[in-house]
Amino acid sequence: MAQWLLAMVRDNQEEMTRLRDDPDPERGSAVMDAAFVLAVHQRFAAGHDVRDIGRFVAALREPYPVEKFRQIDAEAEIRAALGEGVNLDGIDVDTRTFIRIMTFWEVVRQESMSDRDVAALLVEAERLAYRPLSDG
Repeated sequence: MAQWLLAMVRDNQEEMTRLRDDPDPERGSAVMDAAFVLAVHQRFAAGHDVRDIGRFVAALREPYPVEKFRQIDAEAEIRAALGEGVNLDGIDVDTRTFIRIMTFWEVVRQESMSDRDVAALLVEAERLAYRPLSDG
């Protein structure tokens, strides 16, 4: 999943297609989840203004049809990643995955992250995703 995300950031459609079928979808999902959380924490500092999340999501949703995902769902995903106690019930896995991938992409874009920065974030995401549960 980390390689696919890096290919996405680089807009390498051929590589994205090649990597599309993850041989270990459970681990791939864990990497995506970790990359999403790391990106959200990079974008939103501690003590963030909740309105900033709303503005971020509005910009994120702008290019997509309204039915692709709801503003409230994306805001809830981001707030949950920041440790807020929000209800994520009712957000299906496809919507959740789309929100997380697009949030990751938008953070990379807004923060003008270099390939090196993105790769470092993804290495950390893999480390977090693959660590044994006993490590915390």
